Amino acid sequence: MEPKSLQAVTDRALALLARTPHQISYFHCPVPLSAMSFLSEYLAPLSQLYPVLVEHGCELILGLVHHQNLEGTKERIEEARKLAPSFGVATECGMGRTPQDHVADLMDLMTTVTGPIGHHMQGQ
Repeated sequence: MEPKSLQAVTDRALALLARTPHQISYFHCPVPLSAMSFLSEYLAPLSQLYPVLVEHGCELILGLVHHQNLEGTKERIEEARKLAPSFGVATECGMGRTPQDHVADLMDLMTTVTGPIGHHMQGQ
């Protein structure tokens, strides 16, 4: 089943942040390719989530990088920036099961769409 939005992820994150006594450094949200045809609706829950993450000193990481998909990655970044001005990028679900021959391409793609290490995309 492909999600219709980040609402379920947002609900879980908000509940976790409200209940845990621990500092959470970052929170990852998946952005699947299947969401491209309704991207603004899919990402809309970020308007609830992002301010709470900032309040808790928690960095948002969006899993919007997909293999050999530079233009789509840029489009997803631009749409997300409307709701979250600062975030890191990652693959949709991590890279644990990524085919070995895709790793270099994904790393190059992430380097292309981000600034120098330690800097956020803001202002680019």
